[in-house]
Formats: sequence, C-alpha cells, structure tokens
Amino acid sequence: MVLDTLGESIDIHGGGKDLIFPHHENEIAQSEAYTGKPFAKYWVHNGLITINGQKMSKSLGNSMTIKQALEKYNAEVIRYAMLEKHYSTDIDLNEKVFSLAEKQLYYFYNTLANINKFKSIYCNYADGKVVDDLFIEEIDKNFKDSMDDDFNTAVALAHMFSICKYVNSLVINKKYTKEDISATLTQIKEKTKQLFSIFGLLQETPEDFMDELKRKHLNHLGITKAYIDGMILQRSDAKANKDYEMADRLRNALLEQGIILNDNNNGANWDIKELYSINAV
Repeated sequence: MVLDTLGESIDIHGGGKDLIFPHHENEIAQSEAYTGKPFAKYWVHNGLITINGQKMSKSLGNSMTIKQALEKYNAEVIRYAMLEKHYSTDIDLNEKVFSLAEKQLYYFYNTLANINKFKSIYCNYADGKVVDDLFIEEIDKNFKDSMDDDFNTAVALAHMFSICKYVNSLVINKKYTKEDISATLTQIKEKTKQLFSIFGLLQETPEDFMDELKRKHLNHLGITKAYIDGMILQRSDAKANKDYEMADRLRNALLEQGIILNDNNNGANWDIKELYSINAV
C-alpha cells in the first residue's frame, strides 16, 4: 500500500506503541529488505487510552465513542483533554480530566473576554503602540519550539497560562496609556488565536463558550439563571436600604450553592465558583 501510494520511503509513520513489536518491526524488515532503502524517517507512536483506569473494552462496557463524548462535553474540551498530554503518553480519560479541561479552557476564554471588554470600553484608542514586542514574539517562539520538540502539545498549552497572566495584569496596569494597552491586547489576541487554531482551540466567542459551561454547571447545581438574577436584585435592594447584613446573607447563600458574586460599578455579576476558582492561577 505504501509503495503504491507514497513511494519506497515515507517521512512519518504513525501507530500505537503496542504495535512497535512485532507489527512495525516486521514492516521495516519487509520493506527495507525489498527496496534496500529506509522505510520511514520518523516513527510516531501514540500512547494508549484507558477509561477510569481500565482498557476500553466492549465486554467491560466502558468504551466511549466520539459521539457519546460530544453529548457530555464541548468539542474543544475533548480536544484540550487529549492535547494536554504528549501524544506518546498514555492517557486515562475520566471525569476529573474533562473537568480540569473545562476549568482551564474557561480561564483562557475568560481572558479573551477581558480583552474584548477592555477594548469595548476604550474602543476609540486604536492607534497605540505595543508596550512589549518581545512578549508577543515569545508567544510565537514558545509555541513553535514546543511543536518542534516532538509535537509537544502539553508544553504549548502550558504557555497559555503565562499569556493569560500577562493579559490580566496588563488590563489593570496604570503605567501605560489605554491606547498602548489596547494595541498590545489586540496583537496578543490575534497571535494567540492564530496559533491555537492549529489545535482547534479558542475558535468560539468567549460569550458562547462560557455561557454553555455556565448552563451545564447550573443544571448540575439544580438552580436557574432567573433564580440567581432574583437573588442579585434582592441584594441590590438590601444594599440600597443599607441593610448590609441581609446583603451579606444573600451573597453567602449563593456562595453555598456554588455561585460567586463579583461587585462592580454596575452592580454585580455572577460566576460558577468551580469554574471561576482557576482564575486565581
């Protein structure tokens, strides 16, 4: 098949690491004995997948199809969970892995939302200068270095935390002008989305992705957005009447149910405590 379609030698040969012996060694022996040429330059052997610590098996009833996974998780969450490990590493797919992937992607998307929010407030500042060209160059370099290191997607994704930390500190930085911060955020966002689109990540709008996860977690918590909005309104009325004890009780009641409130100039907005906790990273 390889001779017919690709020629006597190929660049990359893939397959599971369980096929190294005897399957792939037999391929090398047969092909090179026949052609007298190297069969493949690079052998890319992927790790094995287990489900909750067990090998996937129909007899065990623990197999998971892509369709079944998509019924429970966002497509980007599934991609992230797979890419967070080096391709040669075994991966155990379980609820904890997907839950962590959701939290980390939520953090990334929340950072993009902060960029959009900053730019919407200072939309007239379009002619600023980038405050740190080297940082943006590092985004590109770190990604390419990671991928040149045997497709190390795990390290490439880890660099996203440095990007988010820098962005979230920049939006509150008083050292630079709003014009310069806006210009810098624009370039960071464009470069980051461009690079991580290679993985099929960060392709949704922050609002759509975050709202989807919020709805999912609200269902798990057994509460509705209307209920939360009602509690926020009651708390706003309590604060207006200087009943701060009641305002604190309402905030604490929501917190006990897994909802965190963030006060701002326009009142308060809410978030899922479990998802929001990683924003402190």
